Amino acid sequence: LRRSKLGLSIYAIGSSELAAFRSGVPVARTRIIAYALSGLFAAFGGLALTMSTGIGAPIPGPYLLASVAAVVLGGVALGGGKGGLLGPIVAVFVLRLVRTDLTLLAIDPNVTAIIEGLIMVAVVMFGAFITMRSRQQ
Repeated sequence: LRRSKLGLSIYAIGSSELAAFRSGVPVARTRIIAYALSGLFAAFGGLALTMSTGIGAPIPGPYLLASVAAVVLGGVALGGGKGGLLGPIVAVFVLRLVRTDLTLLAIDPNVTAIIEGLIMVAVVMFGAFITMRSRQQ
């Protein structure tokens, strides 16, 4: 993303839509392309889930919390404009390792979700603390 024109446009819009528009970035077209790519990858994820479970109906699961936790743990700013690809991928592996370890220790799956939530809250708080410290200096 950091080396392509589309990726730089997405980063620019995430940082400041007005500044990106004033810099000549086609905001509407870039936003449509970004949503289309997101939809495409969501469809691929749904197909992968359907292939692994064997059913086509939506099933409840820990997928929403895990995906948000991976993005937050990966260092992507929820406000936009900052982030990368490698961080969330590493965070997915770390979260999957935590979930597997807790399962092997025979801990209740509900407690596992609570632990993942606590990890996510701690990382968000730590990131906010770092951001506040950098703004004060």
